[in-house]
Amino acid sequence: MVDLGIPIHRKYNYYPLRRIDSAQGRTYETATKDRLPSVTSILSATKDDAKLVEWVQRVGEAEAERIKTDAANVGTYMHNVIERLIAFRDLPRPTNWWMIKGYEMGYRLVNTYFSNLDEVWGSEVGLHYPGKYAGTADLLGSGLPTTSTNSPRMRWPMTWSMDHGSRTAMCWSR
Repeated sequence: MVDLGIPIHRKYNYYPLRRIDSAQGRTYETATKDRLPSVTSILSATKDDAKLVEWVQRVGEAEAERIKTDAANVGTYMHNVIERLIAFRDLPRPTNWWMIKGYEMGYRLVNTYFSNLDEVWGSEVGLHYPGKYAGTADLLGSGLPTTSTNSPRMRWPMTWSMDHGSRTAMCWSR
């Protein structure tokens, strides 16, 4: 496995979150037994789906579902590249188109942004804002620009994290 030369320092204490999925959406239970809505659930409940609905009507439900499934699979493999490089774990040989595309995107993100990454503080760690929301951060570290979601409702208590491709900068993961 390739050593990217990025030091890993657990700068903070990350406490485990228990993920709970239900028909009402995802919540996380903290160590103090507080149940908080996931960041993804909040963003999903407050977003404007008008353009997405127009797109589904334009391409048809079956085609929209196929495209969403393909995109989700590619995103999963892209996420695996980044996670495994940080954890010094080998990647399996790509066996399908989604893996090839996802690996390509993951390596492109690594090549573009990781040279600026001074250190990693955590990967796949639970974070929460007491009494407000919780989520799992794909990657926390220093050396990259601070970015926000441009949402006045959400404030992010971290310097940098990487989403699964759509914003390539700042988001809490699924």
